[in-house]
Amino acid sequence: MQKPSEYSQIVSPEPYIVQPTSVHTQTFILLHGLGSNGKKFGAEFLEFGISSNGARFTEIFPGAKFIFPTSKKRRSSAYRRAKINQWFDIVSLENPSERRDVQLQGLAESSQHIRSILNQELITIPSKNIILGGLSQGCAMALAVLLSLEFPLGGFVGMSGWLPFRNDIDEIIRSVATEFSNGDDDISPFEETDSGGNLDPSIMAINFARDILSMDELSPLTSINEQTSLVTPVLLCHGIEDEKIKCTLGEEADNTLSSLGMQITWKSYSGLGHWYKIPDEINDILEFLRQDQQRRLERQARDEACMQALIRHEAATKAMNAREAQERKQEKALRDQQAQHRQIKKERRDEADAQYRGAIEAKKRWDAEGNMLLMLRHNELVEQQGIARLKLLQQKQLLARQDDQRRREREVRDQACLRAHERYEAATTVKQGRLERRVLFLALRQGTATGKALSSKPLAV
Repeated sequence: MQKPSEYSQIVSPEPYIVQPTSVHTQTFILLHGLGSNGKKFGAEFLEFGISSNGARFTEIFPGAKFIFPTSKKRRSSAYRRAKINQWFDIVSLENPSERRDVQLQGLAESSQHIRSILNQELITIPSKNIILGGLSQGCAMALAVLLSLEFPLGGFVGMSGWLPFRNDIDEIIRSVATEFSNGDDDISPFEETDSGGNLDPSIMAINFARDILSMDELSPLTSINEQTSLVTPVLLCHGIEDEKIKCTLGEEADNTLSSLGMQITWKSYSGLGHWYKIPDEINDILEFLRQDQQRRLERQARDEACMQALIRHEAATKAMNAREAQERKQEKALRDQQAQHRQIKKERRDEADAQYRGAIEAKKRWDAEGNMLLMLRHNELVEQQGIARLKLLQQKQLLARQDDQRRREREVRDQACLRAHERYEAATTVKQGRLERRVLFLALRQGTATGKALSSKPLAV
């Protein structure tokens, strides 16, 4: 299979864009089918793509930007070399895998065009808020781009399409399974190889798609859950009576993508040909997007919970490190204090030893000088003690004389106070008697009953 040359710059028609009616939070990138264009497909889809309750996509998603790219005009092998809008050349719609070599150049060119639109949108919104999809050949082109991405999208919506190079991808999956079918049962086909890579068919399929689109391969150590689009939820819809792109092609795409571990939702519609069914298919698309939005909100909540847990873990780790540092600081201070105490105890012990040795040496000197000096010092001490006892005795005698003197003075004061009190009581009694005799005298002179009453009372002497 011949690989196309690299394209430094691909000139494509301007896409048909419908701006959001509120704050831009989401982007839909939908690709038209064979022979159509972005404006025609986009205008019809937004105008006639009505749900069962009469709502349009622009009304349901006011914050969404709708981008409908237009493919280049290319010579069509299926239509006698007529120059029509097509994402890549194709020989037969009934068998899209026929003459796959003629598809390579268009796939590579168109993928660069679609990826440039994706990269432009990623400047303002995250990839999880981008929905990619298409109708017919637009669905096939969008699936090829989706498989080549190194990041997940918010969702994929495919209508009446197929998976390019599906047989080759199935062969990759079968070859990996066959390689290990005759080996040890304990060996997993996804284990690392000797070169450090792995034989995961999903990564091999992605690299196959990237090779078709003239892109560099992903590393064999790439994580499927984090760095590829295989975790993007996919909705595939197809009419059972589709005569242009058989419904079996859509079912085969569903089976192949499911074999890669992708989350696929398959919907088929009786009585529907090569188009989208209104309102049934529109309802299913809206329900899929609602579930996708719910999954995105749940994922966002999980991410926020993980972030909060990470913040709490970092805070706890920081606090634990601070506590450990404080404990180490306290332990060091304690060790320093213990060392200081040991040094002080050593110095005191050395000082005590020095004093002890000095006392021993002094004792030796005293013994050398003889007992006479000791006796003289003893007599001097006895004399000093006798003088001290004499002074103490004199002080006790002086204190005793002072106590006797104070006791006698207190007795004299008490006797003086007693005599003064007796004189005061005697004077009070005499004064009272005089007053009573005077009152009686006055009462007798007036001849009142009061005088008679008073006369009956004994007079105080």
